[in-house]
Order: sequence, then structure tokens, then C-alpha cells
Amino acid sequence: MSEWFKEPDCKSGGSVQRWFKSSPAHYLFFRFQCARILWNKTVAFMDVVIYTKDNCSYCEKIKSVFKLKDINFVEYKLEKDFTREQFINEFGEGSTFPRVSIDGNLIGGASETVNYLRERGIL
Repeated sequence: MSEWFKEPDCKSGGSVQRWFKSSPAHYLFFRFQCARILWNKTVAFMDVVIYTKDNCSYCEKIKSVFKLKDINFVEYKLEKDFTREQFINEFGEGSTFPRVSIDGNLIGGASETVNYLRERGIL
């Protein structure tokens, strides 16, 4: 069974004004491919910075989350890239590791970051 569908536009996520005749399964496959392209573009442009320290299981876990989702990040490590005093001045007394910043916005620790990614459909 063939029907007429608007051709999906993979650049904007909308539809162009060209129609084509195809099966619903083909159309859904094409829409899925477009969604995947848009997803990869969105994730590729995320600016992620993770502040970590040695022997921190939460630091390792949040890094593995980003690696599993193929999201690039920059890691800054305590005593290698910054001092404890710089960390406290930046994030406040009592802040824990890791600290994650996405697109210049401080998200928080590992749990807050996972929640942030879930809310946006990344996880």
C-alpha cells in the first residue's frame, strides 16, 4: 500500500514542500534517519567540561555516560589543572566532585547531570 508523504527535511527537522509516494514503513525509516542526523548534530555541538579528581567513582561514572553517548568532553583534574582553592572559589565551599558544565552552564554533580541529560532525551 502506497501513500503520499511530505518529504522530511533532515536539516531543519521539518518537511519540505515536495511530496513523494511511498509505503508508511519507508517514510518512518526516512524520518528515523533524519532524527538520527539531527541528534548527532545536537550532541556534537555540546560544550561539556568535567572537573574531576583521582579516586572518584562518580567522576568515572559520569565520564563513562558521556563516552557511551559519544559526547566529547574536556576533563580538568584536581592538582593537575587546578588547585583545591581554585575549585572552592569557582564552585563554593562544600562542592563535591565531579562538577559538570554544559554549554557554559553549571549543571552540578553526577546525579544532576544524569537528570539534565534525561530531561533533554539524551539518556
